[in-house]
Amino acid sequence: MPFVRAKVSCEITEEQEILLKRRLGRTIGQIPGKSEAYLLLSFEDNCRLWLGGEKDPPVAYIEAAIFGNEDHRGFDRFARKAAEAFSEILGIREDLHPSGSVP
Repeated sequence: MPFVRAKVSCEITEEQEILLKRRLGRTIGQIPGKSEAYLLLSFEDNCRLWLGGEKDPPVAYIEAAIFGNEDHRGFDRFARKAAEAFSEILGIREDLHPSGSVP
């Protein structure tokens, strides 16, 4: 059972949570043999997260526990699409480095 846990420094409305759930449900299919049918999600909003010594801009910590795929096929695509979902739905930038700089 894949498990995705997200901690974000901003608020997540019920509507945004449903949108994230839908997007991640589709996105987990990027990994062979995985589907929304067994996907477990956890969202924690308004977390006090610091990136590069700063609290702003809004940031997310997304952790995915996905087993049964020894060669990690599809993991890169899943990570990229998950980051896109949080960016588009919550306005969290995908391109921040820990220093707060943009590559």
